[in-house]
Amino acid sequence: MLLLKKAVWINFNFAVLAQIIGSIALLNNPSLLFGEELYFYGPLRNNLLIITTNLAGIQLVLWVTRYTKNGYAEALLMGLFLILCGFGTRVYSATNSIPLDNTLLYYGLYIGGSHLLYFLIAPKCKERVRHEADEAD
Repeated sequence: MLLLKKAVWINFNFAVLAQIIGSIALLNNPSLLFGEELYFYGPLRNNLLIITTNLAGIQLVLWVTRYTKNGYAEALLMGLFLILCGFGTRVYSATNSIPLDNTLLYYGLYIGGSHLLYFLIAPKCKERVRHEADEAD
């Protein structure tokens, strides 16, 4: 069980760092999302970049909050939000006729799923370790 907790913890922290680094990379090079042949100007491009920046900022705040409060509800909140954002970008791109590939959808599903897995597994592992320590006493 300890190995599972460690794997989930590593995956969670990797997902958080991937989101923050990915957002910074996207701000520096929007062609990562839009492709080389499509260079958008105006509000559609800016909306997606602002959303990405906001997600990275929120993620950083929730990550710090999770470690200061030692809670898990933040991971649930962010996980559900990221999964919804992943599907939301597909709706946004279809509505505004922006040809985006599925990378952003998969990105949101992976990072959101990592948060949900952390929320579901980490507290149970913590309780089991505490229970085993109590039995040893």
